[in-house]
Amino acid sequence: MNRKEQLFKKKELHKSALESLYKQTTGQTISGEQLWKKLRLIENKARKETLSICNGEFEVSYEYSHSQINIYERKVSELFCNKLSFFVNDDARGHVFKIENPPSGMYRDFAGYGLLGVTL
Repeated sequence: MNRKEQLFKKKELHKSALESLYKQTTGQTISGEQLWKKLRLIENKARKETLSICNGEFEVSYEYSHSQINIYERKVSELFCNKLSFFVNDDARGHVFKIENPPSGMYRDFAGYGLLGVTL
């Protein structure tokens, strides 16, 4: 299996894990691809805010940047019908939205946390 095939397999496993996580937490179904795209979009916006906080480049103020992150946190929560337990990593070097005890196949960071909106 070459590198391109391995990456494709990882993406498919991650999307499948997201799909099962969504069904497990909400009882509803959604395409793993569709859920991954929504989460990735929210993640990218939130990462911009964490990076600006880290670099001291606030659009308006530190409090405003944190309020923006809270808005993105609510969007992820609402996407999972407020039933998913996740946390926000505000360190700009990592991904923003993580879960403990991720399902099998979900992409993880070095600490073992599941990454919701990972870019693969």
